[in-house]
Amino acid sequence: MALITCPECNAQVSDKAIACPHCGYPVQEYFQENKIHTGTYDLVLFDAGPNGMKIKCCKLIDECLKVGAIRAKEICESKKEEVLLSNETIKKVQEMKNKFEAIGCGVKIVESDTFNNTINNPRPVVDRGVCCPRCGSTSITTGQRGFSILTGPIGSSKTTNRCAKCGYKWYPK
Repeated sequence: MALITCPECNAQVSDKAIACPHCGYPVQEYFQENKIHTGTYDLVLFDAGPNGMKIKCCKLIDECLKVGAIRAKEICESKKEEVLLSNETIKKVQEMKNKFEAIGCGVKIVESDTFNNTINNPRPVVDRGVCCPRCGSTSITTGQRGFSILTGPIGSSKTTNRCAKCGYKWYPK
């Protein structure tokens, strides 16, 4: 979310606001009619540079984005474009671009929504199979519901899933 200036009263307004909370001016309509981009930008790494410079690039990614050395190395060695910053103001993205270009990395600025991935989820979503709806763990055991004192054998053959991490039980659909 970024702050923009209302064209009517010059007050600071959220770029997500439909109308200015100070004067009621319809800022969203104004920006759409005048095709003014009020959104955010992404910083995309397309070249980590030659082998000697990749180490500097990895260190800068880890230092600036706090993703860890292993993840930074994965980003540098990736053969495809990786989003380093997502949904940020142009000022912050430009500052980071200057840092990366100073060490020889190939980066570019694009409007958000051009890339649908972020630094936390840089690759397309992969189907991980069954995962716990409560904690997201993939350590799932599947078995029969079993005999109950209350219901007896009724429903005892029904399949149930249990998360080994948090103990949550649910019935598959």
